[in-house]
Amino acid sequence: MASCAPMDSSELSSSDEMRSSFQCFSQFETSHSDTLFLSKKQLSNTIEDLFGSQALQAASVSLSTLASENHNEVSFKRQSLISGDKVQAYHNIAKEVSNYVVSDTATRRKVFGVCADAGALTSACLDDFLNGFAVNILRRALKPGEKTFVQNLRVSGGSKDESLVAIMQYLLQSPYFIWRIELGGGVVSGNNFYLTPFETAARLSYKLTDSTPDQNLIEAAKQDQLKTETQIKTHARRLLMSNRGKKKAVENILRWSLTDKVEDLSNLPSGLTAGVQMAGLGTAMIEESKKYIEHIVFDKKGTFKNLLSSKASFAEHPGLASIYEHSPYTGGEPRQFNDVRKGILMRAPFYTSTGSRTSIIHRGVELQERILCNSIPTPNVDIANDRNVNARTQVEALLHSNRSNITELTKSPVCMGCHSVINPTGFALEEMDSLGRESEGMNQFLIVTMSFYTQGL
Repeated sequence: MASCAPMDSSELSSSDEMRSSFQCFSQFETSHSDTLFLSKKQLSNTIEDLFGSQALQAASVSLSTLASENHNEVSFKRQSLISGDKVQAYHNIAKEVSNYVVSDTATRRKVFGVCADAGALTSACLDDFLNGFAVNILRRALKPGEKTFVQNLRVSGGSKDESLVAIMQYLLQSPYFIWRIELGGGVVSGNNFYLTPFETAARLSYKLTDSTPDQNLIEAAKQDQLKTETQIKTHARRLLMSNRGKKKAVENILRWSLTDKVEDLSNLPSGLTAGVQMAGLGTAMIEESKKYIEHIVFDKKGTFKNLLSSKASFAEHPGLASIYEHSPYTGGEPRQFNDVRKGILMRAPFYTSTGSRTSIIHRGVELQERILCNSIPTPNVDIANDRNVNARTQVEALLHSNRSNITELTKSPVCMGCHSVINPTGFALEEMDSLGRESEGMNQFLIVTMSFYTQGL
C-alpha cells in the first residue's frame, strides 16, 4: 500500500497548509538511513556554494563525465557501486577545484584565511582552517587523526602552494565530501538512532536545496541547535525560501505534475501542427509551467487546491498561447484559460506525443503512478508476448480509433490485470491531442475526474 506524504508548507501559504511533497512511500517500510552519493547536481551546487562559480567552471569538464541521475534514482541506493571511471572523475574534480582555490587570491583567502598569503604556512594558520572552513567542506568537525594528517601534509615537502593543493585534494576526495554519510551520534531509541547535528544539517540542506549546508546551518550544528522540532522547522522554512530552495520546490512540483518534460514534437504531421508556431514550443511549455508554479506557490502563497484549479497562464510563446486559446502573455497580470482547462494538471507538457495519435498507455501509467501514487508493475516478456498476439497491423490500426486499438491490444485477461486500471485513465485524457490541445467537446470524464481530485483540498 502506498500513500502520498504532505509537506507542511505554511511558510509558503496563507492557508492552513499546502500539500506539496508529492512523494509516494510505503506505509510498511521501516525507517532507515542510507549512505548516499551526492548527485551530479548536488556535487555541482556544493562546489559552487563553497568556492564560487569560477571553481565550478574550472571543474566543468570533469563534472560532465559524471552521469546525470534521473528522478527515479533519487534514492541513490548504490553504496557499493562505484566504477573506476567515477573514481577518476572525483580525483580530477578535486584536483581542478584545488588548483583554482589556491591560485585565486580571493578564494584562497576565503578558504584558508589571509594568513595563507605569508611565505610559510604555519601550524596556527592551518588550525584555524581545520576548525573553520574545513568543517564546511566535510560537513562535520574534523577528527584528531584527520587534523594530524593535514598538519603532516603541511611539512611533507614542496612549496606552500603545493601543500595547500594537497590539503584541498585530500578533503575533496574524502568520503565525507563525496557522500552523505549518516552514522548517528551513538544514541539509540528502540530500533532508531539519532543523527548528529551535522548529519541533520546535511539532510535538511540536501533535501531542500540540493546543496551543502549554508553558514547559518553549520553554526546551528556547531552549537547543537538542531534538536527540537521548532529549531529544525525554522531552518527548513528559511531554506525553502532561498533561491535554491524555491528552485527545488518548483522542480519537485514539475516532476509530480508530469510537466517536467516534453516529447519530441519535430516529427508530428503537418496537418496536426498547421497554424501553430513550433520553433521552441517544447521548451516554452516547460518554462510556462515553472512560472505558473512560482506564481501560485511563492507570489500568491496559494494552496494545493489553487495549484490545481487556477486558470492563470503565462504562455508568451505564440504557439503555446494558441494551444491555450489566449493571446501571448506580455507581462503584468496573467492571461486566463478558457472555461475547461485549469491548473497544473491540464497543462500541455504531459499530454505531448511523438505521433499524431496520443499515447493512451503512457498517459495512464504516468498519471496512476506519479499523480495517484498507485504501483503499476512492468510487464515481463511473457505478458508482452501475450499482448502482442492481439496487436493490429499498422494498416488495420488506421481503420480504427486509438481507443479501439488499445482495447483490442490489452483485452487478454493477463493484460487486464493492470490495464483495467491503466486504460480508463488513459481514455479519460484522450480529448487532449499530441500538442496538449483540447479536442472538440472536451471529455466530460476528464473534467469530472479533475474536479473530484480537488474536492476537499
